[in-house]
Amino acid sequence: MVVRAKPATRTSGLAGRLQVSFRRRFYVLVLLVSVTVVYLWRKVETANVARQVDQALARIEALHDERSRLNAAIAFRMKPGAIQGVAVTELGMIYPSGQLTELADDMTGGSLAD
Repeated sequence: MVVRAKPATRTSGLAGRLQVSFRRRFYVLVLLVSVTVVYLWRKVETANVARQVDQALARIEALHDERSRLNAAIAFRMKPGAIQGVAVTELGMIYPSGQLTELADDMTGGSLAD
């Protein structure tokens, strides 16, 4: 008597089709979830970059305003009247009077023109 082994058969029929269908659905689901996660991650990153750009633009505007104020302050302080005011009030400087000049003339023993 010869015993023959049954050949290995693939799952056939309804059970096989259900298994293939389940795998396809699983892979499609994994693909959809992956695409959704990547899409949302890109949206979040785009929002972060947009926020940083807005902050940078606000900082640029503030720096332009500060630069304008500083230029105005420089222009004001470069005026001769402002320089004289600082010299008199903050440094205590005064214009020499004729009396001081005469005192210097007396100390040298004559006039300074000699």
